[in-house]
Amino acid sequence: MPIKKARKLILAFNRGVVSALGLARIDLNRMGMSAETQTNWMPRVLGSMMLRPGLQFLERLNDDAGAAGRLLPFTFGVDDQALLELSPNIMAIRDPATGLLLTRAAVSGQLLNTGFGSDIANWTDDSDAGGTVAWQTGGYAALKGSGTDFGKLNQTVTLADSGVERWLLVRVTDGPVRFKIGSSAGDDDYFAETRLDRGEHHLSFTPTANWTVEFANEREFNARVTQCTVQTSAGDITIATPWTPTDMPKLRWDQSADVIYVACDGVRTQKIERRGNGNSWSVVDYLPENGPFRVINVSGISLTPSALNGDITLTASDPLFKSTHADNRSIWRIASEGQKVTEAITAQNTFSSSVRVTGVLEGRVFSIVIAGSFTATVTVQYSVGVEGSWVDLATTYAAAVSTSYDDGQDNQIIYYRIGVKTGDFSSGTVNVSLNFAGGSIQGIARVYEYTSATSVKAHVLKDFGATDASRDWWEGEFSDRREWPTATSLHEGRNWWLGRDKVHGSVSDQYEDFDDNVIGDAGPISRSIGFGPIAVIHWALSLGRLLMGTAQNSANIAAAKIDGNTVIGARSSSFGEPLSPSNFNLKNEVGRAVFVDRTKQRLYELAPGTSEDTGGVSGYESADLSVFAPDFNEVGITQIAVQMKPDIRIHCVRSDGTVGVLVFDRLENVICWVTVDSDGATGVVEDIAV
Repeated sequence: MPIKKARKLILAFNRGVVSALGLARIDLNRMGMSAETQTNWMPRVLGSMMLRPGLQFLERLNDDAGAAGRLLPFTFGVDDQALLELSPNIMAIRDPATGLLLTRAAVSGQLLNTGFGSDIANWTDDSDAGGTVAWQTGGYAALKGSGTDFGKLNQTVTLADSGVERWLLVRVTDGPVRFKIGSSAGDDDYFAETRLDRGEHHLSFTPTANWTVEFANEREFNARVTQCTVQTSAGDITIATPWTPTDMPKLRWDQSADVIYVACDGVRTQKIERRGNGNSWSVVDYLPENGPFRVINVSGISLTPSALNGDITLTASDPLFKSTHADNRSIWRIASEGQKVTEAITAQNTFSSSVRVTGVLEGRVFSIVIAGSFTATVTVQYSVGVEGSWVDLATTYAAAVSTSYDDGQDNQIIYYRIGVKTGDFSSGTVNVSLNFAGGSIQGIARVYEYTSATSVKAHVLKDFGATDASRDWWEGEFSDRREWPTATSLHEGRNWWLGRDKVHGSVSDQYEDFDDNVIGDAGPISRSIGFGPIAVIHWALSLGRLLMGTAQNSANIAAAKIDGNTVIGARSSSFGEPLSPSNFNLKNEVGRAVFVDRTKQRLYELAPGTSEDTGGVSGYESADLSVFAPDFNEVGITQIAVQMKPDIRIHCVRSDGTVGVLVFDRLENVICWVTVDSDGATGVVEDIAV
């Protein structure tokens, strides 16, 4: 009887490439449907296969064929997306739906004295009584307020090209500064009032009549603007960035609404901001004003502020400062011995900061000083226990005086402030102060100019409590001097920055607030990582918990979430508790992610495991997705991106310019590697954005 040969039918094409090292494994069912090479054929999870979609040439990145680049996807809504194209020190904006760059048309009508080269001529000083505007050496328009009154600067332009969109280029050296555009001074009907931080801004508006640009600042230090000009020539909207070609692979980012927070090893933290109608973009420094700080000083060096507020000089008793402290605007916090608050009042409803009075008997006495030429009624107010519930003291003052006050409230914590209530001010300037010998005030200043190793100039962000030397001071955690975070992630309502063996999480729901005086679960989190190779945190991911990759387990390549079908969940901040106003927390219910191991050859899946920690929470386990093709990416992976439709496809850009694509479905046990390459001019794929 003849012997019949059984033929293995190829029932599906979704097993992909298998390593030549495993071709002899005929005991594995998948081997009969696997390939040794599979290039530009894209399988589906269901088993069919087709040629990969075609590629289209759009244009050269920033008109430079040799520029290294990076693509950042920006998503605010399903129909509200942008593709941010980063090339060396430049960002452009592309519409992914049309493939077109954001461009501007040629327009007429220009501001005068746009660079403030030698003065602020052609600009109008429209400051309130307590505000000032001045020109500063270096080409700055400097605006300063009084806390309530504004320093204001504006200029009106006669309309040309009615109804045509145009862009203003604004460069801010020291902010924030308020900005708006209106059909008349004080209005913002063309561009809604906003705050501009230190950096470069391209702001779009469409006037139909004469228009007025206005800058304003109410704070007691000088906000400085170095340029404001209409971009009259046609061209692409391109924005200056600090990232060089070597920085591109090291970029890590996360998005919240219209802001992308960006970390990069060796580069100051940044924000990419979108405003208005979606055509206004900015790249600015990320500069939180109240932390995070390093540990308190333990050396013998003391710091002395020259004034309680405004623009001051910080003097160190021994060499301490570096020029890089000024270059990146580092912050310093100094605790005073005793408490002094002052205010120069030029308007109604203006009060000083508060002093915190504690102790017994004569130890509670504080001084009240009122000076100046004015017509007003000065009131001292108190609030018991916490600030906010202010009550007037019986005695008021209508003339200059120097006196003291003893409340007799032994062992009570009471806050006091001094100022002028609504309706009690007529004219002049009222200089008021409270001085209490006990307690301490922690003031904060940001350095903006380096003078010497013992002296720098700074803006006061939070008033100091004294002008005496103090050894109780803290240096800001982020600076060129102390280096920058290498990864960032938004996780459970906090903005996390990681790197240099540190983890910093912002105050809950306040992504630029690191005030360590906030009490309770909402307070910021700053911790050191005490184990493993931790000099660089390669990536951070918000999954069921905050996960991070180090040199011990991963390559210096951004990990990626598998999150296309996830939802936002509400849960309590403590497991097992019902939702309440105090513990409500929103999180993205992302369960899985992928990362590249430190060999840069293997891709791993991160997913909840079966084991639980001591708190009953499932841990995360990694699974090798390259087990059937361990040498498939042996040339090295440089970037990864995850596509969710029509199937999960994980694109791995490789160092030779090809792409290894993993078609993946855990339910169907599809782990299918194929190669995609390009026959373009260079045949090299640099980056992929989904």
